[in-house]
Amino acid sequence: NLVKTRGYHNAWVILLDESRRAVMTFEYGLDKNFLPTVKRLRRGELTKCGQRALSRLEVVVVKDPFSTCKDCPLADKCHAREMMTIRLEYGGKIYGLLSISLPASFTEEKEEQSLFKEAANDISFALHSIELEEERKQKEKEIQKLNQFRKIVIDNANIWLDVLDKKL
Repeated sequence: NLVKTRGYHNAWVILLDESRRAVMTFEYGLDKNFLPTVKRLRRGELTKCGQRALSRLEVVVVKDPFSTCKDCPLADKCHAREMMTIRLEYGGKIYGLLSISLPASFTEEKEEQSLFKEAANDISFALHSIELEEERKQKEKEIQKLNQFRKIVIDNANIWLDVLDKKL
């Protein structure tokens, strides 16, 4: 949606585990050009913009990624473009990173940065909600198992009580 509705060139999201290794990646507008970045991310090698975004709350703006991020596999896809990257965080938990490539000079607009941050907040909240739902489902399964165990214990206790009653 960011690419289709905001005029961005591409967008990517990486979800990180607790050790900040990429566990899932998503992209739009990069296709196979994103694969070298994915390989690096899976080895735990974050992009420079990703490293900077993890260390701050605000949007990280890179004005000329083509010349300032030469070691990034995506740098050659950013000629005459700018980048914005932000961490996906909710409730003190960092879920990952969101990054976009956009036309030059768009990053100077505070409204554009604000909208990007708002989109990141929405994604972060959605990830948090998914996590809560998974936890709820897991607890529900645990309760079902406990109820089954309780039923088995009660049934067995009733059987033993019947046996004891017959013997007495």
